[in-house]
Amino acid sequence: MNPITLFLAVGLALASWMPTASMAQTNGMSPELSACLGQAGNAIQTGDCLGQALSREESRMANAFARVQATAAAIDTGPVAVGSAQALFDAQTAWFSYRTAHCGFAGTTFGGGSGTSNAVSFCMVDLTRARTAELLTFAQQ
Repeated sequence: MNPITLFLAVGLALASWMPTASMAQTNGMSPELSACLGQAGNAIQTGDCLGQALSREESRMANAFARVQATAAAIDTGPVAVGSAQALFDAQTAWFSYRTAHCGFAGTTFGGGSGTSNAVSFCMVDLTRARTAELLTFAQQ
């Protein structure tokens, strides 16, 4: 395959992966993000939607983390202090590093094209939402 054909094939494949309203719905994205993406008419507006969604998801994750911190503190005040609060902190710090690295990689798959920053943002929204759900499995009811 000649380089131009390969470039076009890769470009079309990557363009088909760009975040859209239907992708948000199938990936379990929030109704707010889905509605915003449905109104976005260009990459800049899509980026604005993703930025707002990331802020919402990070706020939700912070709330979930606070709940799990309370659970960890309760575990550590039990008869055997096992270091749950420190382990939670270490896990969350490692998760942030993972999210940054993984989503940075996802962005590189766009080859520096115009969809790169939105791909990174979409990845960060998706992983943050998943991390929130994961954290909540450890929170006391």
